[in-house]
Amino acid sequence: MNKTTLVYLILIFGLLVIQRALQRFRLPAPLTCFAMGIIVSLYFKQLSNDSVLSAVATLGIASLFLFAGLEVDIIEIRKQLPRLIGHLGARSLFLGVAIWIAVHYFDMVWQFAALLALAIFTPSTGFILDTLPHSGLDEGEQREVSIRAIAGEILALLVLFVVSQSGSVQHLAIASLSLVLLIALTPLLFLRSVSLSFPTRRDPSSHFSSWSESSAPSSASLLDYISSSERLSLESSQGSSENA
Repeated sequence: MNKTTLVYLILIFGLLVIQRALQRFRLPAPLTCFAMGIIVSLYFKQLSNDSVLSAVATLGIASLFLFAGLEVDIIEIRKQLPRLIGHLGARSLFLGVAIWIAVHYFDMVWQFAALLALAIFTPSTGFILDTLPHSGLDEGEQREVSIRAIAGEILALLVLFVVSQSGSVQHLAIASLSLVLLIALTPLLFLRSVSLSFPTRRDPSSHFSSWSESSAPSSASLLDYISSSERLSLESSQGSSENA
């Protein structure tokens, strides 16, 4: 086993075990992972640009947004839509003012000023979502905080998308169209793949009802047979009494 593989195993053990153990002492997991990253960068500098760690980091960010999306309640968003719009408007105003100050007073290009404003005014959504269960807030307050944190993160991602594609109007238009198509078609493709992978099964109640309908004529025939047998037995008993 080489040195790099050993470091990978130590990191996996630390991420899965140590940070969970430290949560018993009310230490947030993001801070523990951040400290572990600093230690690795200090003692193993050759891993700073490692492709495996980059892939794991990308997977972690994707998983974070996946679980954040699973916690979004559309009905609750509709109820809080006015306050949510006000929150996003206030955050957009802060970003705009910060970008304007950086451009006019510090002679920065607007792209760099936008990235600097995002770095200053965008909190860590992952840290917020991870610490919410241990924050002491009730369920409604946790839901409201998570919705606002996710909305702020989405706003920051949209601003970052515009900044990264601002080289030309054509690139921005093509990238925006691709993003809209991706958002619109991905759920449909996912539902289609699920329906093909897991075909719908027949409802047992419908199967029972169809079986009952198919067996209904035989039940009626059985009842007719029983009634006719009783009638014949009654007639034979009456005939024997008359002969007697």
